[in-house]
Amino acid sequence: MGHPSLMTTIPVETQIVAVTVYPTQARVTRQGTVQLAQGDATLELIDLPATLQPQTVQAQGHSSKATLQTVEVIPIPDLAPHSDAIHEATETLRNLEDQFRQAKDHLAALGLKRTFLEALSERSSRTFSLGLAQQQIDLSRVTDLLTYLEAQYQTLAEAIAQQERHKQDLDQQLQRARHNHQVLQSALPNICYRVCIPLHMATTGPLTIEVTYQVEQAQWHPCYDIRFGKTPDRLKLDYFANVCQQTGEDWSDVPIRLSTATPEKSPMLPEPNAWYIDVSRKLPKSPAHKPSGRTRSPILNDTYRMLGALPGSELPPLTGELEPREQTFASAIAVVQLKALHTATILSDSKVQRVPVARCEFASQLTYVALPQRCDAAYLQAHLTNPADGLPLLPGTAQLFRDGGYIGQERFDYVAPSQSFELSLGLDERLSVQRELVQRHITDASNNQVQLAYRLNLYNPLTHSVQITVLEQIPVSRNEEVKVNLEVSKPPVTQSNAGICQWDLTLEGRATAHIEYQYQVNYPCGTALTGLEM
Repeated sequence: MGHPSLMTTIPVETQIVAVTVYPTQARVTRQGTVQLAQGDATLELIDLPATLQPQTVQAQGHSSKATLQTVEVIPIPDLAPHSDAIHEATETLRNLEDQFRQAKDHLAALGLKRTFLEALSERSSRTFSLGLAQQQIDLSRVTDLLTYLEAQYQTLAEAIAQQERHKQDLDQQLQRARHNHQVLQSALPNICYRVCIPLHMATTGPLTIEVTYQVEQAQWHPCYDIRFGKTPDRLKLDYFANVCQQTGEDWSDVPIRLSTATPEKSPMLPEPNAWYIDVSRKLPKSPAHKPSGRTRSPILNDTYRMLGALPGSELPPLTGELEPREQTFASAIAVVQLKALHTATILSDSKVQRVPVARCEFASQLTYVALPQRCDAAYLQAHLTNPADGLPLLPGTAQLFRDGGYIGQERFDYVAPSQSFELSLGLDERLSVQRELVQRHITDASNNQVQLAYRLNLYNPLTHSVQITVLEQIPVSRNEEVKVNLEVSKPPVTQSNAGICQWDLTLEGRATAHIEYQYQVNYPCGTALTGLEM
């Protein structure tokens, strides 16, 4: 084969035919076909982007007639002034800052509207209740008001969710725009790359050339939409990848793959260090102050936080746990590669493009947790198992929808196939939880005694039965002279040392259940008792 500088140089037009996106970069595959004569030649690809990593360029000819030689990657400086690019980046940054401020103002206005609607609902309920009691208001007017308030609240909830997503997207764009503006101000003139591929053709004929290379300034992260409601034991999950890139070239209508791998810059095998253990030199701590290493589901975390927010109801941490060692190791997540459902177009403008990856349906067990001391509705929780043949669910944020309405978001960690996991689905206002004080009686002049009795009324308007856990709290004494005794519970209750009373019930469809309990507090006469204000 002759010297490359003496060969015939033939430009080749190529198109991007596939892209694999990694967490911080992407691998691009280009293809083109050219008619070649017998002998030596050099194929030339020009205007490859400045984000290209020269050492990653590979070329392959799909023909037995061609023998390819070492690929040469030549940087071509762009000596033209790039002030236009800086000006454009400045304008983009200003526009995004204006849009972000407007989005925050709009979100604040929607929040004020929702606060006003909640206040209006509360005032109206009292007025209409009094009117109904005095037979001054017709029941149909109450129904019309409830329908109106529900429609307005649903509209506001969807608008707030949409505006919140818009603000998050703007925030991401703003961060990238600021970074891009800073890079442009400090950067040297841009360069592009020219790729030369020397080869020898045994006979005249067409040659399809394939070139792959890696580029920087590309990224993706997973996100999900989860819908439920019409079928009580099924959840539908839409798997998405939020992809954005500013590599310098558009990916137009190409197959997209997503990978969690991080291509190593060095193939050297890292040498593991020694992992030492020793006896703790710290003074032992009392079990009551030992930090808990046990993890709870999100719904139980919410439960304990809310119960702990009540006066005098500080919950002690769980005991019997080992202290975490100082050196911790993150659990390994296998390298996952996903394929988009359809071809996609991702422009080189740093805008986030939502790419569908999969649509899944999970069998789920829905359970409820009621906190009558805190809320007159029950929290809904889904217990699910990722199918053995399902896709791994990567750490990400899930937007939750019930019966078509947005209810909030939940974040979960990596879920492997066959692994079980839980999702907190927020309050379900359909289940009614009412708590009423039946008795508050103070007796015995020589020794103060307070008796408190409560009735809990649970109503399930659904056509199917539900499993519900009811959590109530009675006071816990911190003084040996103050005694608290749970005297009555119908049905029987499970009580913890922290004063948490738990009932596990099956509530039939369109049925009402009642829980009654009574406790007594004894304390010495002449002393002031705190924490019993609830």
